Amino acid sequence: MKKIIVVSIFLMSVLSVSQSDYEKEQILFKSFSFSPSIYSDGNTGGFVFSSDLSYIYNKNIFSLSFITGSEITILGSSDIFMELNLLFGNEFKLSEKFLVEIHGGLGYFYFSPANYYQNSSYVVGIPITTKFRFDGRGKFSFGFQLHANINSVNSIYTVGVLFQWNKRAISK
Repeated sequence: MKKIIVVSIFLMSVLSVSQSDYEKEQILFKSFSFSPSIYSDGNTGGFVFSSDLSYIYNKNIFSLSFITGSEITILGSSDIFMELNLLFGNEFKLSEKFLVEIHGGLGYFYFSPANYYQNSSYVVGIPITTKFRFDGRGKFSFGFQLHANINSVNSIYTVGVLFQWNKRAISK
């Protein structure tokens, strides 16, 4: 799993460095974002960290996101989950400084329950992410992020603060 994540991030980074602004029909690096969040699955809750790399192609956004979280416990073990998602989305400008991004896709979902007698599960999930962003000065924006991963093992819902570095905007 770690090798897949490292190789994916490396390949996406190489693609982003090798591109120029004048290439119209190319995949262009758009942004990097991260979000410290909290999650709920209906029974428990905990802390989550998510990050993503986004690219533009024909005014559409394609993202690779990694999310990991753990249940809050004082003593004992806790539920742990990880996601690796490929997302497709678009950006909508609601006002001069306020934007919304909506993404959906498919992903790999890993869940390890606190109960040692239950097996860990690897399933395909359907991730849905919405980012509400305020454009700051320059290339930095912030806001909040809502995320859900609907799957057959343990659906997860998160809300958190969003920090995003934007290399380029989508020209409309």
